[in-house]
Amino acid sequence: MSLISQLIERLSNRFDGYNWVIRNNVSSKTIETCGGAATEDPITHTCARCVAANKTAYRPNEVCTDGHLNCKCTYENGNVVVKVDFPMSKLTGYLFKDANKTKMMHKIGYRIEDSEALHQTLSAVIKKQYDEGNYKVNYLNVNGVHVQIDTVIIGKRDHEGELHKCYVGCVLWPHGKIKVATPLIVTDV
Repeated sequence: MSLISQLIERLSNRFDGYNWVIRNNVSSKTIETCGGAATEDPITHTCARCVAANKTAYRPNEVCTDGHLNCKCTYENGNVVVKVDFPMSKLTGYLFKDANKTKMMHKIGYRIEDSEALHQTLSAVIKKQYDEGNYKVNYLNVNGVHVQIDTVIIGKRDHEGELHKCYVGCVLWPHGKIKVATPLIVTDV
């Protein structure tokens, strides 16, 4: 069994019955206090990646175990209230402005006038899936812990009734906050 597999098994056993696993370290800095781009904490000698993951919350089944030889991070049980940070501009100023993204959205029948309803739908999906632990930790870098939330979108207009596999790219911030980075990628068009 690999070292990562052993760690995941230990975490699952240790936190069984608790709602959330909180990754902590000795630094007072977080991805939030660094404005979205973590930097090393010279006072505590905490690396930028550990600062980026500091105080982030996970369900026991999907924890960011990305560490390194001198990692000072610890994992503790706790509870959080999930908060989704998803500005409407991620849809109106990105999905329906960028030519390639707009083309992708048109292939499943969506137009800019659908932004409000799509925003409400995706916000609810993101909150529910993260809250239930239905996400995948992709990687950790100085910009945070990147996770993927899979979903299915129902097509509109000439694609009404079609089901389209999609995902939303998000970044975990402290205390249960999840920020939308990539609002929607349709994987089957």
